[in-house]
Amino acid sequence: MILYKEAIFLGAIEKLEKLFSNPILQLSESEKKNGLFFAACAANRHDLVSEYLKESGINVNCQGEEEMTPFFIACSRGNIEVIVELLKHPMIQKNQTNLFEESPFFIACKNNHLKVVIELLNDDEIDVQKQNGFDETALFISCREGHLEIVQHLLKDKRIDVNKTNKNGDTPLIISWEKRKLEVTKELLKCPDVNVNLVNKENKCFLFIAQSSPEVLKLLFQNGTVNIRAKFQGKTIYDTKNKEVLSLLKVYDNGIFFSFIIFSFFFSFFFSFFFSFSFSFILFYHSFKKEETRWKYIESCFRFSYVWIKDELLSEEHMNRLANAIKNEKNLKTIMSV
Repeated sequence: MILYKEAIFLGAIEKLEKLFSNPILQLSESEKKNGLFFAACAANRHDLVSEYLKESGINVNCQGEEEMTPFFIACSRGNIEVIVELLKHPMIQKNQTNLFEESPFFIACKNNHLKVVIELLNDDEIDVQKQNGFDETALFISCREGHLEIVQHLLKDKRIDVNKTNKNGDTPLIISWEKRKLEVTKELLKCPDVNVNLVNKENKCFLFIAQSSPEVLKLLFQNGTVNIRAKFQGKTIYDTKNKEVLSLLKVYDNGIFFSFIIFSFFFSFFFSFFFSFSFSFILFYHSFKKEETRWKYIESCFRFSYVWIKDELLSEEHMNRLANAIKNEKNLKTIMSV
């Protein structure tokens, strides 16, 4: 690497000024200015950055080694003061990537610069879903590296796709457990949008990857959407020899069965009540000879039924149609068809 380029990347401003004063180094004034500007961004010298931005001939998006821009190098090093200054410039390219297709936002997440990430999340022009050359998003790389606080902030942003996969089909949830970032895994399992049943290109879902950890399985079952019968290479998780896992599966299955029984009981109760009550007032209809008395009874029946079913089983419009049918029809079968 040429010596002056190394000085630019390192932010060695004083050394760079000495090199630029050497007549042997044949560089234009514009190249020298942009070199010093880049170095100031790398060194977090926001005072110098502010002055350079006022000068003509400064390219705010000039690229250095590995196609990094001044904004990129500032984000990669967590230079928040410089970043705030650069964001004010109308020509700054906020999503310009480096040689590896990593964006400034991506590299800030990867290097765990929380303040920078929060600042960039407040900017609508930042592409928070931009993927690198391996199709990894900022959330994915944060989960892989175990940056819990950054993951928590990303999950609050509606622009983030929590299930976006990389080239191997791995989700942020899968990669967090493969890298044994347990706290991140727990945080992802709390997210209502996470899909625990997605499979990667090896046809593995999170259930099979995490089945060695009863602690994670407990959280997974609490998520409530796991496909417990999923297969990998012809086997299900029930084929495991881990007694603790089998015990958890038994509890999970019993919980599902019990929930189904409770649901069935209440479902049957409400429908039985509704239809029994409907039949009762239709059968008693002919017991009232006076129309006024008859309709007071019907009205009270409807009102009572309406309160119990809370407008979920029978709408007000439907009740009016049924009342008209009873009033106008003589045939019981015709009345019940309404």
